[in-house]
Amino acid sequence: MPPRDVPARLQTLLEAAPIDKYGASAFDEWVTKILALLEPVVEDDPDLLVSLHAEMRRHPALWEKSLMTVNSAAELERVVRMIPFARFAFAPRLGSLERKDAVALAASPSAANLIAIRLEEDDLEEIEALEALVASSHLQNLEQFEYLAISLGADGFRALTKATRWPRLRHLRLSWNTITVEEAEILSAWPQFSHLTVLDLDNTSLSPEALAAFRHANALEVLNLEANNLGDQGARALAANPSFPNLKTVYLSGDAAGGTNDLTDDALVALAGSSHLTGLQKLFLEGNNIGSEGVMALAASPHLRSLEVLALGSNDIGDDGVIALAQSSFLETLWALDLGHNPISDVAVSALADSPHLSRLTTLNLIWTRVSAAAVKQLRRSERLPNLTTIQQGNVWVTGEEASRRWPD
Repeated sequence: MPPRDVPARLQTLLEAAPIDKYGASAFDEWVTKILALLEPVVEDDPDLLVSLHAEMRRHPALWEKSLMTVNSAAELERVVRMIPFARFAFAPRLGSLERKDAVALAASPSAANLIAIRLEEDDLEEIEALEALVASSHLQNLEQFEYLAISLGADGFRALTKATRWPRLRHLRLSWNTITVEEAEILSAWPQFSHLTVLDLDNTSLSPEALAAFRHANALEVLNLEANNLGDQGARALAANPSFPNLKTVYLSGDAAGGTNDLTDDALVALAGSSHLTGLQKLFLEGNNIGSEGVMALAASPHLRSLEVLALGSNDIGDDGVIALAQSSFLETLWALDLGHNPISDVAVSALADSPHLSRLTTLNLIWTRVSAAAVKQLRRSERLPNLTTIQQGNVWVTGEEASRRWPD
């Protein structure tokens, strides 16, 4: 219930839309509800907004962690007037943002509330619209910029890299844009590039040569290279490039649409031998053509001893590869292992159950393998896997009481 010193009219509103009943994930819902209640009465009672804002300050954990999506500059103006403390993502519906809208957004002081902008396909048909956003003096709080499937071209990349007023930008997503060697070089020369911590380049037709051209990614921690058909040469380019010294997470998987990176054992040999990837904690390799030999190379690598999550689903890995993982003293930090959709059997599971190195393992995916229920029971009974609480077999995750029911001790 609101405190007693809240004005009666506001108290009525908050009883209908109580702030403390909504978590950050439901912030959009609360804003929608409170706006519907406010707008009919706020013109007659301007002090109502002042009272509401004072009440919102009493719940900073809600609005500081929230992210509300708005779809136009006009909507942003309307909402910010009512809810000035919220953080917003600007995500226009497909094709809805015209040049004039982008210019209006860039000129709006309310844009200072934006922390994320996402633009897709034909939202911006002219580079001038991007230039307006880049030149805006109101986007100083922008943390994430997504520019998807717009076919930027070299001129578009040059326009983007003129952004000097986005000091907080840390996440850049350019998925579904074709990125050439020239464009990789343009991005790398952008001063802000060296401050990025997340870079999404999935489905960008990135060539090994373009990947090798990236420089100055000193702060980058997450690199998404999904579905680029990089091939083994691309893996070698990544392994040999010293420009990613702080990488913690790399995605080299395929995607749900059937895209792949077409990696084989040679790719893992290259990654395993790289002294530039020693900080890697999460490696995603699903949907490639990797076999046991590649996994053996990874298991024998002293450079990858910080791995915590290893996703090898939908490859061609057999029992020998899993046995190598189980016997590796370099994988003692691993807590999640995905072996789903591989031709492994109970022999591989027995090796995992007997491993002296996988005591931290909590999550194991065995979906669509040749593993039997008896082998899963062996895993659950293993004293060497004391933290293994979640196993996926068949087509569902099994944990807790359900695991005990299926595979009783």
